[in-house]
Formats: sequence, structure tokens, C-alpha cells
Amino acid sequence: LNKMSQLIITEGVTWELLVVNNNSLDNTEEVLKKYEPVLPLKRLNETALGIGNARNCALREASGDYIIWTDDDAFVEKEWLVEYCNAFRRFPDTVLFGGTIDPFFEGEPPDWLKKVFPSVMNYYTVVDRGQDGIKLNPELLPYAANYAVRAKEHFKYYYNPNLGRKGDVLSGGEETDLFERLLKDGFDGRWVPKARVKHYISKERQTITYLRKTIYDRHKVAANFL
Repeated sequence: LNKMSQLIITEGVTWELLVVNNNSLDNTEEVLKKYEPVLPLKRLNETALGIGNARNCALREASGDYIIWTDDDAFVEKEWLVEYCNAFRRFPDTVLFGGTIDPFFEGEPPDWLKKVFPSVMNYYTVVDRGQDGIKLNPELLPYAANYAVRAKEHFKYYYNPNLGRKGDVLSGGEETDLFERLLKDGFDGRWVPKARVKHYISKERQTITYLRKTIYDRHKVAANFL
């Protein structure tokens, strides 16, 4: 939220920040109250557990021409919103957009993780499609912590609540499923390389145990879904 308060807002652009409390047991509400004076916050509650349900809650309450998504453990860059707005204007017929996600490790990551990270970074929601504004396709998609969808199409495409993280199940796929449906139905996607966020990787995630569980949970849910 502190990073959100530092965003550069393009002249003529109005925006709102929707935050969904999905049965949190921490001090989320106190933190939100703290930032209400400095952010255009819209506080939402979704009691049905799961990120797919939380995303659908936000989608039902959203307004505006585009909906930009990020996660509660991602830090947006100051130009994040500017870069997306520039892309919206440059590609008015494009429906799906995605941006770069860089890793932000808590402390120094262990040597084993440094060595294997290029092969497992997708399990840490890290992605870089290069500096060109390439077209997206099923092999080149955005990741959950940084993407945008034009609202008039998005309101017809909701998330599958059976996919994605739910409580202690470290799965994913709710956003990938939506991207694939959009592209399959003929809508264009575009990479926005300078719309960057940093994904926070805590010490507890820098373990073999965490990585194994994440890989297992994601593939288990994907297999069940198929």
C-alpha cells in the first residue's frame, strides 16, 4: 500500500484501489484504515476462501475501463500505472496486458536457490518476457501478480474458483485459465515490459520444503481440474 501511494498518476486518469479481505486473521483492516486518507481505497470482504473467489469479488465491484491486477506481496514501481495507461492508449483494441515481475528476496537467498532459480522462478511468480512489446500467446502469458484486462471483456470472463491458491494449498492457475480462454476466443494480448513489480520472496519461501509443496500443489490441482 505504501508503494501504491507513491504511484505516478497520468493526467486525466482516475483510479480506485480494490482490496479484498479473504478471511484474513491479521491486522489487514487496521492497515487499510491507515491508508484510506492517502489512497482511493475500496475495501471488500469475501468469505468464500480462495483467490479465485477473491478475484471474482473484486471483479464484481470494479469500475473503470481497465482492471489491473497485482498481489498483496508485490511492490509496484512508481511508473507501473503510467506504463499500463500508455499501453492502453497505444493498443486500444487489445484486451489482455501483462508486465514484468522481478524477484525481491528477503535477505540473501541460499546458494542452492540461486543456482536453480532460472528453472523454478515461475513457482515464485517471477517472469520477464524481454523489453519488446510482443504479442502474447498461450506459450507467452503474464503471471498473477502483474496483468490487466479491458473491463468490458473481463466482466464476461470470471475466474474458476476451483483453481488458484486456497488457504494452505499453494496452487495456481486461475489467471492462466482466464488468459487462455480470452486468447482462444480471439482477443489479443500484449506484453508491457516497463510495467514492473517486485515479488517479495520471504525466508520461509526460500526452502526446499516450500518449493516442493508449491510444485506438488499446483500440479495436483491442475491434474484434478483436467
